[in-house]
Amino acid sequence: MKLTIELEAATSIALRRLASELQRSPEEAAALALREALIGSGMLELPTDLDEGSETKGEA
Repeated sequence: MKLTIELEAATSIALRRLASELQRSPEEAAALALREALIGSGMLELPTDLDEGSETKGEA
């Protein structure tokens, strides 16, 4: 889905900061921020099963 929105100045600045920190485009950062907000609010569920062949980083 493609979505066009108008942001107030403070939100636009924060989005550009996020994009810079993530080394992503503002559009990619906005999509990620929206996804995280939807997960945090319970509107979007994470997949419960991880593929056994998938790589993971870090330690448990």
